[in-house]
Amino acid sequence: YLTVTIKRSLPMTTFTVSLKWGKTLYDDVQVDTSQPPEVFRAQIFSLTNVPVERQKVMIPGGVLKDDWSKFQKRMKNGMKIMVMGTAAATSVVKPTVETVFLEDLPPEQQLVTTYPPGLKNTGNTCYLNSALQCLRAIPELKQSLKDFTKTNQDQNADLAMALKRLWESLDSAKSSIVPMEFILAMRQLFPQFAGQRGGVFLQQDAEEFFSSLLEALRSIPRIEDGGSGKTAIEQLFTGKFEKKSICTESEDEEERVEEEDFNKLMCHITNATSFLTDGVKASMVEPLEKHSAILGRNAIFERRSKISALPFYLNVQFVRFAWKKGNDTRAKILRPVDFPPTLDVYPFCTEELQSELGPYRRGEKQSECTLSSGNQTGLYDLFAVLTHKGRTADGGHYVAWVKQSEEEDDWLLYDDDKVSPVEDEDIRKLTGKGGGDWHIAYLCFYRSRKGPLLQG
Repeated sequence: YLTVTIKRSLPMTTFTVSLKWGKTLYDDVQVDTSQPPEVFRAQIFSLTNVPVERQKVMIPGGVLKDDWSKFQKRMKNGMKIMVMGTAAATSVVKPTVETVFLEDLPPEQQLVTTYPPGLKNTGNTCYLNSALQCLRAIPELKQSLKDFTKTNQDQNADLAMALKRLWESLDSAKSSIVPMEFILAMRQLFPQFAGQRGGVFLQQDAEEFFSSLLEALRSIPRIEDGGSGKTAIEQLFTGKFEKKSICTESEDEEERVEEEDFNKLMCHITNATSFLTDGVKASMVEPLEKHSAILGRNAIFERRSKISALPFYLNVQFVRFAWKKGNDTRAKILRPVDFPPTLDVYPFCTEELQSELGPYRRGEKQSECTLSSGNQTGLYDLFAVLTHKGRTADGGHYVAWVKQSEEEDDWLLYDDDKVSPVEDEDIRKLTGKGGGDWHIAYLCFYRSRKGPLLQG
């Protein structure tokens, strides 16, 4: 007997092509047809600055649409692909100061400053770029992702791996990059962020994306010696509320106590809100309707929340977007609200937790302030701010302001792919006093305070 084994070669999916756009020819462009066409379009955007929605990609045999199936047999190395479309406008301003070249400066002035790379906006993705830059400032999260390996087929794990590769690319990149792999994985897991109008992706809410991402990242394992918590996200961001429900219609109704996890504090904004702590205090008391066993009917209860366990990193959301009655649209609340560089949440803690914090706050015990020890003082330092510029909830622009070190005036502004230094004074202007046409704080990111505790 003669046994014949026939080996079928898998179709080739990676090609090196030439890309022609107008009079410009880009050689040695890599195309991977195993990836969605959006990945190739992102490459084109990074080369030509032609936004994805304006691109018309012409391959011998037709125009590239939503998949490669039509061209799978036609693709080959060395082929020429044509791109039509107008590049995004860039403003060119005549310099007001004469250009001085580096080599013409005296030696003491020949200091070259480089900043971390930004993320290119692929079409209303500033909400995503700004949130990722704020989260990237958390070293424990970066390390946890670096150690993460995917062990099963899970979309949450796919997103975590995409974020891991994105941050690794940013660590080695010399210029801004297109986060297309992460965007595709995110939209597949969360289709609510894939909405389009007229073929253009819609602006999304940065806080909704941030909260969704934290939920997805629960797939990454816990940090060794990182304190309590089943996952890294719980160890880093999760605190606990003690919630007491008190019936306002009957003193005989038994007080109900329950515990609830939280990943952020809310700052509710009313006409009486001038400081972040005002809004947080207002959010700690809320009315609710529930059944009263004593009255035998539904009654109004007042639910009062106190913090019973502190997170190591504390996120605070300014509730600036609210639904307008009658027209089903979200409006932006423009009232200015000051936020502190150091936030003290001691007044919002339970009496039991306050008694635990007291010795550290008075200096009777030395605070370690590590992830394993947790926050022992109730004090937090601001390290990042995510802002929104604009007057509407469904438009505008998000950027990130991230502190680089403990030094004064050491902040960077991440405006998509543009990164620039800013000072403490610029951060103090993010309260909303500049109106809707300037950046207003939407999310504040605080880390447990190290160093001196209280002044005086």
